[in-house]
Amino acid sequence: MSIVISICIPTFNRPKMLKKCLDSILLHAPNDKKSIEICISNNNSDENYSFIEDYLYKYDINNTYFSQLKKVSIDENMLKVISMASGKYVLLLGDDDFLTSGIEGLLAFTKKNEPDLLALSGEHVDAHEKFISEHNPVFDCRNLSTLEKFDHLVYLLPFGSLLVKKSIYDKSVFDQFMDTYHAYASFWITFLKMYERGMEVNICSYEDKIVALRASEKTYDTYYFDVVARGIPDFFNLIKKEASSKQTMEVVDNIIYKYNSNLLSIKNTFLFILKGVETNKLVELFNKSHNFKGYINIFLAHNLSRQKAALVVKFVKRAKGKWND
Repeated sequence: MSIVISICIPTFNRPKMLKKCLDSILLHAPNDKKSIEICISNNNSDENYSFIEDYLYKYDINNTYFSQLKKVSIDENMLKVISMASGKYVLLLGDDDFLTSGIEGLLAFTKKNEPDLLALSGEHVDAHEKFISEHNPVFDCRNLSTLEKFDHLVYLLPFGSLLVKKSIYDKSVFDQFMDTYHAYASFWITFLKMYERGMEVNICSYEDKIVALRASEKTYDTYYFDVVARGIPDFFNLIKKEASSKQTMEVVDNIIYKYNSNLLSIKNTFLFILKGVETNKLVELFNKSHNFKGYINIFLAHNLSRQKAALVVKFVKRAKGKWND
């Protein structure tokens, strides 16, 4: 049997977590192990990954391992691991994430439904694998257009919870999204262009909870701030630039507005201040949108201390994310 699913894992300095990720794949592997493969691209890690090849060889499972000669960007490493895949479908999985149910059912679903994209369900866990919340993009998609599915799913498909047909990935499109930190989702451009040409895009959701997404500690340093304040907005703006129909552009505009509203929420602002993001970076971000300019001015005018910000963050966490601006 030919390879159906390539589980692609970019990794950097997380050998112990990667070992747990691989254990979960082996635990939930299908009876026919030749129907899947594991592809790993190591982004020139400092830590020791010498266990991998012997470990996977012992379990007689298709695998390919590559180590970058020098550290490259997240997007470049992602492109590398996707290019290593020889399966019909690519399942991108974080090195700190893991599978929680069998792959056999996933194989059967793809054979029956032939999706272009399959949204996976699962749960969010903390660094110690303690349950945080459900990640459940299951939805009734039978009567929805591609555009409506796009609007529904774009927030529910972080890295690690989607299965994409390998043929959908186009390197020339991927390259356009380099340095947005989300180039792996460039397939949305292909889908939207197919939709605008009147072509059918088969987007489905998978009900069995199959993946655990680990919420590893984030630093909110200059790098992370660049991801959320520049990378993701650049990603959405590139999608908008490629859209040609008025209807598509309106949907993308709505998504951009919703993202900015979340990014520039009071909750996130307190977190950025608490974690020490430079004031000039915050001012630059908030000044991009007059709708949210007042937030940062209020905080700066009152010289909000990190201690007070910490109290507010605790309140927000206690509200379990239900508190609105």
